[in-house]
Amino acid sequence: MSIYIRPLQEADALTSYKWRNDPAIWQFTGTRPDREITPDIEQEWIKTVLVRDNEKRFAICISGTNEYIGNVQITNINSYDAEFHIFIGEKKYWRGGYGSAATNLLVNIAFKELGLQCIYLYVKKDNIGAVKAYERAKFYKLLDLDNGFIKMATYVIDIKPKKISVFMIAFNHQRYIAQALDSILMQKVNFDYEIVVGEDYSTDDTRNIILDYQRRYPDRFKLLLHSENLGASQNQIQTLRACKGDYIAMLEGDDYWIDPFKLQKQVDYLEANPGFVITCHSNYNLLPNKKLELSKRIISNDELSIVDLSKGTFISTLSVVFRNHIILEFPHWFYNSPVGDYPLFMLLARYGDIKYFSEPMGVYRIHTGGVWSNTNLLTNISRWIILLDNLLTEDFEDDVKRNLIDQRLLNINELLIHYVKFSFWEEFSNLLNKYSKDYPNLKDDWLFLKLPEVISGKGENAYSTIKECFNQALINIKQFIRR
Repeated sequence: MSIYIRPLQEADALTSYKWRNDPAIWQFTGTRPDREITPDIEQEWIKTVLVRDNEKRFAICISGTNEYIGNVQITNINSYDAEFHIFIGEKKYWRGGYGSAATNLLVNIAFKELGLQCIYLYVKKDNIGAVKAYERAKFYKLLDLDNGFIKMATYVIDIKPKKISVFMIAFNHQRYIAQALDSILMQKVNFDYEIVVGEDYSTDDTRNIILDYQRRYPDRFKLLLHSENLGASQNQIQTLRACKGDYIAMLEGDDYWIDPFKLQKQVDYLEANPGFVITCHSNYNLLPNKKLELSKRIISNDELSIVDLSKGTFISTLSVVFRNHIILEFPHWFYNSPVGDYPLFMLLARYGDIKYFSEPMGVYRIHTGGVWSNTNLLTNISRWIILLDNLLTEDFEDDVKRNLIDQRLLNINELLIHYVKFSFWEEFSNLLNKYSKDYPNLKDDWLFLKLPEVISGKGENAYSTIKECFNQALINIKQFIRR
């Protein structure tokens, strides 16, 4: 039994008002009316929504009998995307693929007749049947929301498979985004690619610039235009999920590439070497004074492994191309990770080796608006320690874990040094106590070796300062005992 869809009509209210009063339907639509819906109320509502320019509403009907069984519509229509809604009101048709068929029909209209590039929807996470139906209709999950819903989307660009997806996240990059996008579009390759941009609700003209590029190159761009600022971590995850190519290249909106054969070189290597999962290369840093300097992340070995990576990152985000569809689900901590790129590379490196190209093929821009460039040193080190704590919860091999533990100790010591230099004694004590269980010699090393040395460098009396620290510690202990 097949279905068709037709424009919704006012007369449909005589049937649909019953569905709007049915609690069994509310649990799937996620909404319920605040009063009983009569035929007149439903008809007035239909009359109102049918004249809206940014909505297209259809009735789902059974072929042959013309029985009206549900509604399907897209709302919030703009020049790029629209939000999808559907429900089957007649319960006897809840199974049998009618919803999937109606979904495919409307998505086809949206892409071919309306010229939209993306259709997105929100569905209850526990509505497993609906999620699977949307997956059959080529929607895929972008984001888990705190309200129990997930966001899913389908794109016209996904109709034709791509060899590589160029991942880009952007926020307030109006001064740089055009150069970044041009450096992608200049790539000379013998395969098809897509540019997937997560635009995180910028307050400047970044979104309009991206939309202009999408209008000029509609077959290249897949845009995620967020309706609120998600933050770097959630934006990264949602944008990664939208990348459907065999490989993913990464470039943030304020950096750019300089080698037109960069993508071809890295994809060729991965195609020819199935034991490798990541390729990367050296890069230049563009300093605030406009001078270029070669990045200090230069290594002599060109074939590396997760053991090397666990000693510290040598991969610049703008340089990486890696195999897609390897990580099916991220660890729970990844969704709130203070750093996004290094843990991603560590998780990927479980599955193969890393190829490093020594020639610089991109430029990392150091400026006051950069995520790391504009963050003070203490905050950066603190974030890195949290990141390493998270990585140490993963089931890595022993040699990898040992390197992560050593790397964490170096960062802990670096942070302790800065706390002493700025006389942040409470923070110093808290950090020392927190990690002394993991590093039994940490307290002794600091109290009798490192602390006097650092304090002497400040021009203070080392031993009187240590005594003061001990006295303060005793006061804190007494206060704790009293509580």
